[in-house]
Amino acid sequence: MKDRAMGLLTTAVILALPGMTLAADRSAWVADRLRDDPGWAWVAAIVLVAIAGVTLGFEKRGRWDGLLIDETNRKSLSRLQAIVWGTIVVSGIATGLAINVARGCAEPVEGATPPEGACTTPPWDLHYPEQFLVLVMLSAAVVILAAVVNGANASRTLNAKTNRSAQYAGILATQPNGHGADLIDDMVAPFRFYGVIAGKDHVDHASWNDIAKGDIGSNAAYLDVARVQFLIMTLLVAGAYAVFFLREVTDPAGGVTFPAFDAGMNTLLGISAAAYLGVKSVLGIAASD
Repeated sequence: MKDRAMGLLTTAVILALPGMTLAADRSAWVADRLRDDPGWAWVAAIVLVAIAGVTLGFEKRGRWDGLLIDETNRKSLSRLQAIVWGTIVVSGIATGLAINVARGCAEPVEGATPPEGACTTPPWDLHYPEQFLVLVMLSAAVVILAAVVNGANASRTLNAKTNRSAQYAGILATQPNGHGADLIDDMVAPFRFYGVIAGKDHVDHASWNDIAKGDIGSNAAYLDVARVQFLIMTLLVAGAYAVFFLREVTDPAGGVTFPAFDAGMNTLLGISAAAYLGVKSVLGIAASD
């Protein structure tokens, strides 16, 4: 019954996003609200996307943040950045279409002179800048490549040096073998090895610290500089773009479009992502036999 209720709620929330456009077209009251308070329309769309993400997380892993948790029971940085950009894109499209419909955006009839200040572009013309599309593809590529690297690391076997590093970090427990040497005995809760990845033994042990800490046995107990810089870059750029989009939404002139994005910023994000993925891959290889 609980799963069914969650499924129904998820479906209702997802349908509410295109429902904003339908309501703007069919209800004068809704159209007036969208014209008067367009910024709040975007907030509402973000809330709807967030609710959908929470319900999907409960369905997937039994937690509100389940969409962030990967197969090793760690919260994933690559998933976080994809969710952040995905929320901006999906909520932006839903809001832009609804506001453009509310503002009466339409191509002028041939030979007719539109009123001054009228929106003369089709409501679906949200003008996705080329570099913004590159950014979206970069975000998707990070998720895919991170999954590939994780799959490779999960199939590897820890070498002796990484075993010892994991002991020093308190991830692996040791016991005397009776001959004056130590034998690897077991993982220290809540850790569990998936290949060379120091994951968690249960989904309930997933933590926000996972996003900033390494995931290989040799560095899982410490902050990972490559992860931290990618996290900061993602939140900084996404936050700034959200501000620019809100400014576009609240501008009463014309229709809503996605703001332009800089090619140089895409290059910086690409370098940041490459550093994150590169360190993740190299440490995985170095930690294996």
